[in-house]
This record gives sequence, structure tokens and C-alpha cells, in this order.
Amino acid sequence: MKKMKWPSILALLLLSLLVAAGCGSGSKDAFTHSGELEDTGMWKGITALDHVELCEYANISVPAAIHTVTDEKLQTEMDAILSGYGSDVQVEDRAVRDGDKVNIDYVGRVDGIPFNGGSTEGKGADVTIGVTSYIDDFLEQLIGHTPGETIDVEVTFPEDYGKTDLNGKDAVFTVTINHITEREVPELTDAFVADQLQETYGWTTAAEMEQKMREDLSRHEVQLFLESYMMENSTIDKVPSSMIRYQQESQEAFYQDYAIYYEMEFEAFVTTYLGAASWEEWLEKNKTDMEDSVKYFLVMQAIVESAGLETDEAAVEAYFVEEGGADRYAELKEEYGIPYLKMIVLCQSAIDHVGEQAVLE
Repeated sequence: MKKMKWPSILALLLLSLLVAAGCGSGSKDAFTHSGELEDTGMWKGITALDHVELCEYANISVPAAIHTVTDEKLQTEMDAILSGYGSDVQVEDRAVRDGDKVNIDYVGRVDGIPFNGGSTEGKGADVTIGVTSYIDDFLEQLIGHTPGETIDVEVTFPEDYGKTDLNGKDAVFTVTINHITEREVPELTDAFVADQLQETYGWTTAAEMEQKMREDLSRHEVQLFLESYMMENSTIDKVPSSMIRYQQESQEAFYQDYAIYYEMEFEAFVTTYLGAASWEEWLEKNKTDMEDSVKYFLVMQAIVESAGLETDEAAVEAYFVEEGGADRYAELKEEYGIPYLKMIVLCQSAIDHVGEQAVLE
């Protein structure tokens, strides 16, 4: 049976930050993020242990494959950070390879006649071989050719392309390869870490960066494992209707903000961007996902209740200031309210509590 991928605390935090960045505000007046939460951060009128039979979570065994970070994975993560401090350079002295980012110009013709929308008009287009979606094997035909070359790329439009004058037609694109774009990243040295990364991450040397990143990656994987373990091994008899309603209204408010951002009526946004005939249809399609979210919150609160965990505003502020800074915390506090932020911190405390007792194989 396929394992359920339960939401992680980090994903919930990311969602919170994303929504706080918001495309609009106040689109659904009746909904507030803290509306169904007590001042403590617990769900109003709900004792989670009445709905959840927690599995035994003392001394959960975490396989070595989960908490051991390979050198390859660590290097990938380190390279991603270094890339953020790099710069793009144009390369013109080698052939195009699979995976390259390439700037091209082209003119497309069917039966020798150019067609509307089939040209870059000399403005250049950045594409990535194997990533950017073009018809047929258009981009793959660029492999092996060098910037400065002009070649003919032969393709066939799909029968259902959507334009009657192009459906199923053979076409020839005259393509000029302008340049390959490579990311030039800085060398990882103690000086670079101290100058560029210390303020953001607190690292002062390359060795410290490697050690801390390995620890953080391991901690993250252990957290995901423990969350899944708790969800898959605890028993939930039923989900409170108030929490389901909260999820529905939360999603509606979220997408209404996007509709405002795109200057669209909500119904039109639902059909255009969510692929549903109505909001009610979208809710039905996503019913299981919303129930899973409610189950997640129930299990986390059950752990909080079982362990007698608490939080206060000072702890909440410290948590979110560390995650995003004081200004960010002020925005989140205004957007979501303290009870919602407490709920997030309590969820983190719950999984931390389980993690403190876990046994690493």
C-alpha cells in the first residue's frame, strides 16, 4: 500500500510564510486564522485525546538510512547555497549538452510559410534542455551544436495541439543558438563563509557550515520520519466537523486572495486555475487532503495534551524571529494572530518531544 505523505511542520511553516506574503487580504471576512483556536493555541472545544489513540512513542527506532546524511546529498545542498551567490555567464565555445540552459532565436514554418506565434522575433528565448517543455523533441535536437550555429529543427505538432492550422502538421524551425548560460559559483572558503554566510546562517568557517548543514539535514529527515510514524500508527476515530470547516474556509480565503491578485471573479479563478467547475467540486476533490490535515493537527495536539506541553508569546516570538526575523514575526502576528502561531509552535514542540525520546539506529 502506498504510504501517506503527511504534511511536515516545515511545510506548514512555509505555507504560513507564503500566505503571509499574500496576494491580497481580507477577502473572506468571516474567516480568521485564529478564529477556531483558544488563546493557548489549542483547538476550541476539542480535547484531541478524545478522538486519538496515540501509538507508543517512547523510544521510536529511527533507521540509520533516515538520519545518516550522505556526502552526495550534503554536497548538493551546499552547492545550492553557493549557487545563490553565483552569477550567470555566457558560454559560446562548447557544444550544447543535455540539461544546458540555452538562449535561442527561431522562426517556425509549416509548408515553408511562417505561422503566427512561431517566432521569437529576435528577442531570444531561454530554454533548458530536458526541462523546458517544447513540442516533440525540439530542444533535444540542439544537443551537439555550438553557439553561433543556425540549424533546422524538424518537429510534428500533436494532433490535439489546439490550433486547427497546426494540429498534426510537420514544421521546420530555423534555430540560431545564441549562447549557453552557465552558473559560476564562488569557491567555498573560510573567508567566503565568514563574509557572505555568517550574518544569515551564523557559520564562520567552511567546516562549521558542513557540520551544521549535516546536522540540520539529519534533524529534518528524522522529523519527517517521526511525523509519518505517529500518523500511521496512531488511531483516529473521527474528525471534528469544526476542524473540517476550518480547513475549507482557510482554503477558500487563500484562493480568494489569489483571485483578487489576478483581478478575477472567484468562480472564474476556480475554473481557470483550480480546474474545477465550482468551488464545491474542488472541495469534494480535495476532501481527503483536508481530512488528513485535520488528523495531523489532532495527533499533534494529542501529543501536546499527553505530554502536558505549553507555550507562551515569548517562546512564539523567539521561534518566528529565528525563522524569519523580527519584521517577519510582526507581519505574521498581525496576519494570523497569536493563537495560530502558538498552534504552529505547539506542533513543533510535539514532534520535538517525540524526537527527544527517539533512538537512532
